[in-house]
Amino acid sequence: MTSLWGSRARLQTLAVSRECSLASRSGKVWWPSECDVSIRPGWFYHQNEDSQVKSVDSLSHIYLQTVGRNSNLLVNVPPNKEGLISDIDVARLRAWRQHLDQIFAQNIFKDQNIVASSVRYNSPDYAANKCLDENRKTFWAAERDTTTAELTINLKTSVQINIVWLEEAIQYGQRIQSFRLLYENGSNWIQCFKGTTIGRSRIATFASVQTSRFKIVIDGSLAAPTLRIVKGYYSPLL
Repeated sequence: MTSLWGSRARLQTLAVSRECSLASRSGKVWWPSECDVSIRPGWFYHQNEDSQVKSVDSLSHIYLQTVGRNSNLLVNVPPNKEGLISDIDVARLRAWRQHLDQIFAQNIFKDQNIVASSVRYNSPDYAANKCLDENRKTFWAAERDTTTAELTINLKTSVQINIVWLEEAIQYGQRIQSFRLLYENGSNWIQCFKGTTIGRSRIATFASVQTSRFKIVIDGSLAAPTLRIVKGYYSPLL
């Protein structure tokens, strides 16, 4: 079985892990953020608030601003006086799930051609296509001592896109500090999004564009950047 960083195995694994061994720049402990919100106006059930349960659009916006920004989302759903979850709340949660499923129904980038400016050891184990396979156990990794990189996705046809979902190989720390998303329009590359950290998950949303080529530009990273997930979507529901 191939080691995490290829056939040179143990020493390489230790070396790469030490590149960014601290998940926090200022200490040895990484404190993941948690965003708490109630599905109702308050934290407890009140029948007179049944009409004030958060809408599907509101919940989806919260999802994009929390899970989509490298945070954990905790939604409070209070039991009623019978110790049960209100039928209204249950119906809203189910509708929310269906709404998210519709938004993320078709990954435009899956199984498309992708080229990276840098690949660790030029190994197929860490090639750019590893971040398009939707497998969180595989990932693209740039060469050691590289802190900038580009990944270009060549689509088979021209498509609309307004969402890009990114995830780092977070088991090796949160590395990426700044990145941009660009799309090709004729002979020009046009920026459609600019962000800072990615971490566990970053869901970038932007005005819909039409293109057959898309680019992720990593402008800065604490150590050699990695990406385990790169997915693209188009949804008119945003």
